[in-house]
Amino acid sequence: MTNLRISESDALKGISPQELARLIEMGYADALRLEELRAELTEKFPRQWVAAVDSHIVGPAPELEELLTMLRERGFDPSIASVVYLDPDQQVLIL
Repeated sequence: MTNLRISESDALKGISPQELARLIEMGYADALRLEELRAELTEKFPRQWVAAVDSHIVGPAPELEELLTMLRERGFDPSIASVVYLDPDQQVLIL
């Protein structure tokens, strides 16, 4: 008997082009939301991990693995989440 193992990246292979476009748009919107909130989140939760997925902010968590577990526990697929580390010492470049 063969154990079938499907990775998170394999899960996207059977998706329609329309659904993939929707996921990309959502991911872009989530990433923008995180950027808009970055200063506020960094002030509240320095040196923590947070994620945005499906218009939800998840976190904070001190370790990335803990954040990924939080995402799974809330029913979100971590492979499509926008994730950032809130580093108060990070220089932000605006081009």
